[in-house]
Amino acid sequence: MESDVLNNKKVLIVDDYPINRMLFSSIVNELGGECITASNGIECLEIVKKDNIDLILMDINMPKMDGIVATTAIRALPGGKNIKIIGITGYEDSGEIDECFQAGMDEAVTKIMFTSEKLVEVSLRIFSGSVSTPVSENKPVSDASADINVPFDYSRALKGFDNNKEILDSVLVEFNHILSQQIISMHESLDTMNLESLRRDAHSIKGGAANLCAQPLSDVARDIEIACKNENKSKEKLTELLTCLETRIDEFVRYNKSLNSHMFTN
Repeated sequence: MESDVLNNKKVLIVDDYPINRMLFSSIVNELGGECITASNGIECLEIVKKDNIDLILMDINMPKMDGIVATTAIRALPGGKNIKIIGITGYEDSGEIDECFQAGMDEAVTKIMFTSEKLVEVSLRIFSGSVSTPVSENKPVSDASADINVPFDYSRALKGFDNNKEILDSVLVEFNHILSQQIISMHESLDTMNLESLRRDAHSIKGGAANLCAQPLSDVARDIEIACKNENKSKEKLTELLTCLETRIDEFVRYNKSLNSHMFTN
């Protein structure tokens, strides 16, 4: 792997979820890039206007201004067409990939595919001016050895962090902390039937858990996100799903404690 592919390049990471910013930053740093972060499209535009950015890793679903609108605005700025932009999409939504290219992004990668190897591959291609990979090739390869009954595949997640255990463990501790806050927020949203807020929390957990190879947790979060969009949604069904999510979070945390007892403290 050409680990210096991002040497001397300033990379702007745009994502509303802190865990994803931590994950992507660790990958970019490992590849020699200089990281700047933003939590939404508005912050992204402000940074682009005052700094010389070489590459943007752009989340699609964000509050205030999403990645599609932000990309369109960037391309209209003086010099904006020279910035390389990689869209980071929801892992099961191939339709978002088409939107990324239509907005003017150079490439699009699903979140579950985003590893250091994938970033090297895509960066080499876009900085050399090669044609992007067809959407049909941006499919996650199933891991036949993965145990779907295990809350979290630590070994596989570690590979995504270039086997840097210290960084992965710090991300896991932060993820645990954020999850505890999000569960409180999600209960408040459900009490008032603020389904957009509930959906957004579920969406961020879905992506963060998938990036950390916690597939059972990601799957339940996805179910909540889908249920929030359903015209026939009911509070009873959402309550059931939220209870299931809490169970998956508890399993995730307890499993991590069994692997690394030093990581989580009360």
